[in-house]
Amino acid sequence: MLPSPTSRMFERQRTKHARHRQEGSLFDRMETAEGAKLFAYITISRDGGFSRIDRLWAPMRVLLAAIKIFMTTLNCRRILAVDSFNIASSKAPDDGLYITELMDQQLFHFGFSAPAIVASFELMFVLFVFLQGFACLVVVLKPRTECRRWIAVTGLFAEVISELGCFSAMRLMQNIVPGKLSPDLMGHIWRLQRREDPLWKAVLSSVWFLLSRVLIVIVGMDAFLVKYRACAKYAIGTAKISDFVHCFLFLNQLLGVVHLNTFTTRRIATFVFGGEDGIVDRQEQNLLLAWGAKLFQKVWQRHGPARSLCIYITFSDMDMQKLLLSEDCNKKDQQLSPFGC
Repeated sequence: MLPSPTSRMFERQRTKHARHRQEGSLFDRMETAEGAKLFAYITISRDGGFSRIDRLWAPMRVLLAAIKIFMTTLNCRRILAVDSFNIASSKAPDDGLYITELMDQQLFHFGFSAPAIVASFELMFVLFVFLQGFACLVVVLKPRTECRRWIAVTGLFAEVISELGCFSAMRLMQNIVPGKLSPDLMGHIWRLQRREDPLWKAVLSSVWFLLSRVLIVIVGMDAFLVKYRACAKYAIGTAKISDFVHCFLFLNQLLGVVHLNTFTTRRIATFVFGGEDGIVDRQEQNLLLAWGAKLFQKVWQRHGPARSLCIYITFSDMDMQKLLLSEDCNKKDQQLSPFGC
């Protein structure tokens, strides 16, 4: 017999009150000596999570990997087709607000076309990513050491393929999003305080940090306006499937301005490898690269080519957390009772 709506409502209320009591109890215990043990049930895996590689595989990864490959192919095809057209049909500035065209009218008078400028920048970035992927493939096929081979494999899947899935010139804007700009600025200041580089190099890096953010605002904003106005003609009076595809790809690029998977994975890596200062220095970066290389090698050895490729393509921050953090369920049950694992 199914419970009545009234009984379900009372059950939800009892659960809510029990949760509130537990929260209050834990809050009070944190003021006592016993509170120092509340987080004793969770630790960083001493073996780097290599003993848990079996947990990474799930059949759903096949579908997720296929979707990611499909989206990457569509996005690359869209970028190459649209940008090639914009460069080939470069003409006088279009009507509307573009920062590059306003600057050209006020300062240079070259007759720049914002769509052509954005397309040129975007194609250069895509070419750079493709060259990065090609360099990784060369190292994989002809490595100097086994470590370099697997570092290249890690870079190919974690950086190149992940980047191409939702890449666009609008991705530049991620560097001025407060959530990323703030840690980048703090890291830059920290490196200056460490005085690891000569004075002239520190000055140049600071100037480049500021100028690059100004350039990002100009190109990134124009990239958004160009793509938004190009998408508008498909969104208004939509009648064909291809129109929906164009709008969907624009939405995919827009949502990918801040690549959440890459961002969260790097934040977890910083949390584990960066230590209490939250900064990954050169030695910690070397440790991170070596750990990633060894992880991908062990995944290949344990799961074989087909499953490993699916894991590489769909590897996320949840996988990293699953590997690097370890919790004792018995101790957790004792510390956080009445709710156990």
